[in-house]
Amino acid sequence: MFDSRGIEKVNLFGSDRSSAIFRTLDGTRYSYSRHHRIIHDRLMALAHRRLMNTAKPKPKLKWWQIALIVAFVPVIVAIAGTAFILFLVSTICLHITIWAWWCLRGRDILFVYSESPIWRDYIEKQILPHIGERAIVLNWSQRNRWRVSVARLAFHHFGGYRQFNPLAVVFRPFRRTRTFRFWQPFRDFKHGNPEALRQMESEFFGLIGVQKR
Repeated sequence: MFDSRGIEKVNLFGSDRSSAIFRTLDGTRYSYSRHHRIIHDRLMALAHRRLMNTAKPKPKLKWWQIALIVAFVPVIVAIAGTAFILFLVSTICLHITIWAWWCLRGRDILFVYSESPIWRDYIEKQILPHIGERAIVLNWSQRNRWRVSVARLAFHHFGGYRQFNPLAVVFRPFRRTRTFRFWQPFRDFKHGNPEALRQMESEFFGLIGVQKR
């Protein structure tokens, strides 16, 4: 018997529907599973075409946008180059000033800390007494009272914007300046891990030639 699509359903194996095959008017036979596979493939192809049609194309740059980019690239490069040159010149000038003004008078350390209960007592008892008059000491908690000075310029230049408190900067004429950032070691020390603080403290005192008892 043929249905409305011109396909005759023939059951060759009794009442088992899974064994049914189809035969068209022209006599072509194909299985139930193949019929559904063809439908599935066509539906997937149709869904893919719709997806491709609805996908928004990437916007292309217009000619005037490209012209602006080309025009601003040299300006950006010039600004970056100028900033780098100014930073280099300020670094050299600051080093020369500190070497001539501090180091020749026996001061080669800049030490910055605050009144935080995490490190105040430790620094004032375990560190500052051992560096004595060699250090220029700044209290970050009293920064509103700071005047424009070489120490303040040195702190902002070498301290930067991360983990700058507590901080120790050791100046050595014609050699690389060393910076010791104690913030993280003191945080570990607060949580019961003193190893990092002891290691940094040992490196700091070893560099300045002080043997801590």
